[in-house]
Amino acid sequence: MKRRLRFLAACVLPPAAVLAFVLLRLEPLPDIAHLPPALAALGTRAVHGDATAQYELSRHYGRGDGVPSDDVTAFRWCRAAARRGYAEAQFQLAHFYFSESGMQMKDHALVVWLNWHLPRGHIHIPMADERSLAAGNRWLRAAADNGHAGAQQSLAQLYISGGRGYSPDPAEAAKWYARAVESYRRDAAQGSAEAPYCLGRMYWDGRGVPQDLAEAAQCMKQGAERGYAEAQYNLAIAYERGIGVRKDEALAAEWYFRAVEQGHHEAKWFLAHMYADGRGVTQSAKQAVKLFHELADDGSPGARGKLAFMYLEGSGVAKDEVEGWKWWLVSGGPKASEDREKIEALVDSLTPEQRAEAWRRVDEYKATHRNSFW
Repeated sequence: MKRRLRFLAACVLPPAAVLAFVLLRLEPLPDIAHLPPALAALGTRAVHGDATAQYELSRHYGRGDGVPSDDVTAFRWCRAAARRGYAEAQFQLAHFYFSESGMQMKDHALVVWLNWHLPRGHIHIPMADERSLAAGNRWLRAAADNGHAGAQQSLAQLYISGGRGYSPDPAEAAKWYARAVESYRRDAAQGSAEAPYCLGRMYWDGRGVPQDLAEAAQCMKQGAERGYAEAQYNLAIAYERGIGVRKDEALAAEWYFRAVEQGHHEAKWFLAHMYADGRGVTQSAKQAVKLFHELADDGSPGARGKLAFMYLEGSGVAKDEVEGWKWWLVSGGPKASEDREKIEALVDSLTPEQRAEAWRRVDEYKATHRNSFW
């Protein structure tokens, strides 16, 4: 007892923080009274202890899907599911604690709790980074022990890198990579679209299994056929470059296109180049320009640089030196010196008025696409 008292006396946490930790253990589940009718049944299941429902409700609050976005409520439902042993919730909770916002979010949750139950107003409770890191590690290990393949792979990577409080340990890394491989195989057999992709990456990189590019491509194909965009993109790369499969640019273009349909930006970049070069598809500079425009509006400097050349050369669009110069300015300028020299030679004939017009268009574009400039 005396040792415990000495420990408490040496503790740097203020009394309010100690109280908060006690209260968190007694914390009730979030109120479901204000859930819309479409989520009422899910809320009822969640408050009755259904971990799957608790995690799904967490995702609704995190995305603002059907309810106002509320990170604190999302966190509380995720934690409730994690405490009931739901592996995906445990894994997501670990990532939350590892994230930059982990400390502030837990502070926020504590403040909300104390402000709700105590009449003394807001109380700020500082949390140490080390405590969030320790919590993250506990939840990551819980998810890994619970058979979560992603957690097992993450744990293996931490034993390789030695990050987040882990000391490098190749033997432990090998053990967790092997467990991840088996878990991915289990999930793939159960119909998961993501698991074959993750297993394919492990064969691709030789982690947990001997490197086998042919097996990696087969895994990617399984995930791609199940509609997983990242698998479709990687399978397209394999076909385009002949990695683990016979080189087939037509199939590469097809899988790039399927990934693009799901919003995969890197796939769109490669597909645009295939249209520009006529590889695997009928050459169409016009289609390439369309894709590069979409990428440019999403913030891609490379796509903006490509548009500069295409407008200056009249490739897929009407030749327009002013528009080409605008895109070169918007892109920040090509990195390669030969590209810079080529651009400057192409615009050398621009008049001061045309250059001023290009700058006006730059300002106009930036004003209407603020969110695309990182």
